[in-house]
Amino acid sequence: MSNKPKWTPGPWKTVEHSWQCTGIFSDKRHVASVEIDGDVTEDNQDEFEKIMNADARLISVAPEMFEALNLAREQLNHDVPDGCWSTGPKTNDFYQDFVVCPGCAALAKIDAALAKANGEAR
Repeated sequence: MSNKPKWTPGPWKTVEHSWQCTGIFSDKRHVASVEIDGDVTEDNQDEFEKIMNADARLISVAPEMFEALNLAREQLNHDVPDGCWSTGPKTNDFYQDFVVCPGCAALAKIDAALAKANGEAR
């Protein structure tokens, strides 16, 4: 899996253009826009606007989250020779606690997210 980003380098920032459109920009270009679309009325406009801005903030931190996940993946050493299912905190889910190791499950989610970001998986 490649750790080199295939997208516009961060950091990215959000710029609210109007109540119905927020842009996401790098220092060099427009990266994306998040817009309110659909059945917006005066009664629900504020709620749609809050969601739009939250979505834009989440998207704008994607480069930092990718970098953080890469660092976490590099630093996490999860090699337990006696059966790693027995390590980690209990989740109160029988399958997760006794079949799937929490550390292995976390690393699998990290690997899947990094692969998806790199266009290597869907």
